[in-house]
Amino acid sequence: MHRQPILRFRFLCFLIFVAFRLATFAASPIQERADRFLALANAGYQAVFRVNAEAQWTAVTDVTPEHDAAAEATGKAYAAFNGNAAIINEARDLLTHQKELSEITVRQLKQLLLNAAEGPMTNPELVSKRVAA
Repeated sequence: MHRQPILRFRFLCFLIFVAFRLATFAASPIQERADRFLALANAGYQAVFRVNAEAQWTAVTDVTPEHDAAAEATGKAYAAFNGNAAIINEARDLLTHQKELSEITVRQLKQLLLNAAEGPMTNPELVSKRVAA
């Protein structure tokens, strides 16, 4: 049930590693902008993913109203981060310069948009209902 987010997390970690290895050569200004953006977005994603995963695990292994509420709250925070309009807009803007970006950067940006599709905060009411369900 929770395997897909774990695989996505591992994939993002792998992409981060490869991105830093490729960043050793001189990059264009747009590539540097994308690298800075991805470093920030990935750090935030990892932090919110960890907190959400721990809350989900606790809610499943020790079923109490408090743990269920914590799991729901962290689920909303996870969706709010992934679906943040600023992240979506920056990823889309950077992808308009796709030819100036490394292949791995393009893949990371597309993955960010895929993650955002699960909880687009452009429609927060829908996301809240989805998380609560």
